[in-house]
Amino acid sequence: MPEVIRIHRQVCDFQCALGLCGIILMIIDNEIKFSHQKEETTQTNLIIEIFITISTCALLYLLIYYHYLNIKLFRLNNLGLGTIDTALTYERVYLVVCEFVICAIHPIPVPWPISVPKKPANYAPISLILSFPMFLRCYLFVRCLFLRSHLVRNAALQSYGYLNRLQINLHLIGKYYLYKHPEILLTVVASCSLFIFSWCIRACEYSPVTHTHQSYLDSLYFYVITFTTIGYGDLTPSTQCSRLMIVLIGFQGILIPSFIIAVISNKLQFSTTENYFIKFVEQIKLSQELKHESSNIIKRGIKTWMLKTVRPSTSYAKFNKKLLISIKAKNRIKHQQLQISNADDNDTAIAVLLNNRQALEQELQIIKTVLHKIDKKLQERQQFQNA
Repeated sequence: MPEVIRIHRQVCDFQCALGLCGIILMIIDNEIKFSHQKEETTQTNLIIEIFITISTCALLYLLIYYHYLNIKLFRLNNLGLGTIDTALTYERVYLVVCEFVICAIHPIPVPWPISVPKKPANYAPISLILSFPMFLRCYLFVRCLFLRSHLVRNAALQSYGYLNRLQINLHLIGKYYLYKHPEILLTVVASCSLFIFSWCIRACEYSPVTHTHQSYLDSLYFYVITFTTIGYGDLTPSTQCSRLMIVLIGFQGILIPSFIIAVISNKLQFSTTENYFIKFVEQIKLSQELKHESSNIIKRGIKTWMLKTVRPSTSYAKFNKKLLISIKAKNRIKHQQLQISNADDNDTAIAVLLNNRQALEQELQIIKTVLHKIDKKLQERQQFQNA
């Protein structure tokens, strides 16, 4: 089984290398077309597209072999009891078909006709349309990182997840790294999005009729003002392809900032130690305020009593109002102290529950050990009786 896992990871690494190589060749191919002024397809473009096709065929072969190894690992994990029918679920078949379609789309090395009758100004070449889906191959890099994660490679963590009925998959690992390193993950996603969609806007704005295209700096500027929903209007999409890209960038301008706000709010939360310290400081502050208001109540109560009984004065109403304000302030402080105490009680209750869970897990482990010993003794007795 370790040999199968090693081959499985190597196949995933080769898939990632071929996928990224195809994306780089596709960008070079289109940049050569943008710089050429007379023809859409040159001999250099055909050679590059042939290499893209060869890498795509190799990628599809590795994709089939990768899923074959997945089925083999599934049977090994189930002690050889699982069959191909049980491994090939509808979800797995759907994912395999989607991956096959994503990896199969690429510019075909065919010299497309240069002169198309009544070619519109916003005409997009077929090779360019087939180039954009190649960026979806970036998921191979994500899967490569997934298989290299310590959550997948550590057998103890895998066993613990299995005992807790927790499936360690890409969704769980993505949430783990988003919780552990949110700044790095969001920076990488935003940077890749900036590069990919800026280049896509530049490619969509290319006109094979006039042989003009947008500079990459203008595309970056166009992406930023669209992503931030500013939209000055000095740059506008001129093709249907670029309009589609602008719509996708608009959705990113909604999703990515929401993730950033969530990460910032999570970082601003206090840790357990900081929370206890802040509560301790608040308790001291409230105690001092309570003493101050209590002394004010005594002083103003005596003053009010003297103004009412000993020497009546017009200032009685004024001091009586101050006395009522001090009483309300004291009640408010006591209410705040009660809230902090209740929060501490909740934290203590959670800690007690966690300790009880750990104690139950330890007892369960002891019971499993005892049962294992009993089972072993029964097997020895059975063997002795058979002998």
